[in-house]
Amino acid sequence: GLNSPLAAESILHSYGIEHEQIQELIKKCDSLVEKGELCELADPNLCILSLVEGTVIFRDVTVGEHVEPQKILFTVSNLNTLWAHLDAYEKDLPYISKKSEVTIKSPLYPEKEFTGKITYISDLIDEKLRTIKIRVEVKNDEGLLKPNMYIQGDVENRQTEKKTLAIPEEAIQKMNGEKIVFVLEEEGVFAVCHVELGEKIGNKRIIAKGLEEGEKIVIKGAFNLKAELTKVSFGSAHVH
Repeated sequence: GLNSPLAAESILHSYGIEHEQIQELIKKCDSLVEKGELCELADPNLCILSLVEGTVIFRDVTVGEHVEPQKILFTVSNLNTLWAHLDAYEKDLPYISKKSEVTIKSPLYPEKEFTGKITYISDLIDEKLRTIKIRVEVKNDEGLLKPNMYIQGDVENRQTEKKTLAIPEEAIQKMNGEKIVFVLEEEGVFAVCHVELGEKIGNKRIIAKGLEEGEKIVIKGAFNLKAELTKVSFGSAHVH
């Protein structure tokens, strides 16, 4: 039954009490019994060790208070590694992935940077804010970061280290299975440029190849130009 010595010892072990401590309790209890006293409180200052190494971040008990077994008295957490919860903009999703490195900054330490990696990206986008939740695992060896502290994060993206060119999707047309864009060469003369597409960002597309920065392209009338182009030989690279 639950009152057997083995059952009692098993319960004490589940609380993280060491075997040596239990044996000491048994000796004290036996001593009380020999004196004809009840063994109800063998050690009022019994030390119970936490099962995890860390810092007490929550306490809900005072000395001398009577508590029920189900009540949580302390919460211990290891703060050497923390989870940072960030809101990323929807338009930045193409540049965010799991394992991406993130630099965390806090207004309290403007000259200090903390590094981490993305471990989780939500599947839901906030309809009003157009943001998505991401979680970053951050090293906190110095213990400067605290739970619920306000922070900001910068996601490292190797793609953004080089300049990217993005244009509205309506400027991109499809002919003979290829993607084309109309580039203004001179007044009333447009050249057909074959392009390779990259990631989609909102209503724009990154141009991986085929256009140069500064070139003027047709956006609103691109479909009409394509219609005109189909009336003439596709071998001609210009539309007037």
